[in-house]
Amino acid sequence: MRKRNLLILYFPLDDPIVREPFRLLDLYKRHGASVIEIALPTVNPVLDGQVIRDSMTRVLSHKTLDAFFEDIREIAIRYPEIKIQLMAYCHLIKEYSLEKFAKKVRQCGISYVLPPDAGEKELREMDEIFLPSGISVIRIAPYRLKREEIECFRNSQGYIFQRTTDGKTGGTHEISERLRENTELLRKNGIRTPVVYAFGISEKEQVDQAMKMGADGVVIGSALFPHILSGTVDEYLSNFDMWF
Repeated sequence: MRKRNLLILYFPLDDPIVREPFRLLDLYKRHGASVIEIALPTVNPVLDGQVIRDSMTRVLSHKTLDAFFEDIREIAIRYPEIKIQLMAYCHLIKEYSLEKFAKKVRQCGISYVLPPDAGEKELREMDEIFLPSGISVIRIAPYRLKREEIECFRNSQGYIFQRTTDGKTGGTHEISERLRENTELLRKNGIRTPVVYAFGISEKEQVDQAMKMGADGVVIGSALFPHILSGTVDEYLSNFDMWF
């Protein structure tokens, strides 16, 4: 039986451009999404491109963060077969305090926490709080991964978020051979955690390249927005069905 690859799709929760959110989630499920990524909105998402930034601004204009967490919980109840990843910048976590934030995450049924700007010390502190509850703290592998950086992935859980570029989210580019080298470097050093390629993944050719280079899955984020607006998500995601 072929192993199931990870398809992680960004879901713009509470963004008013999503007129039928549960219909969109039904489409994600139909096309094999194993994880949906939801971003805790902030006014300064330093690693995110303009598409995600604009979405967060629209959410913050009409939704409190406590209400946002309540909506995540409703999704977890309706779609128990799809895991939820919460992307949260460290300043937001600190505003709650790590303990209160962790309590919110557990209450909402979240499986993965992705803190894109966390250092190794912060990641280990989060591990201590989240791992006993079965919640994985996702590590991000830099585009230019170096041998001396491997150790921080030694006990990684869930999957490794492998950046395909040094830039921000969004945009389109070829999948570089550098990523194959990164994946092989991790494997040669005994790290078996799934490696998922992310940032700028938008086309079938990129997904094909990623999977043939040894990726265990991909993240598709900003590229979904035009299809959400035009109502073509079903047709768009069908391009990737052979892998997921």
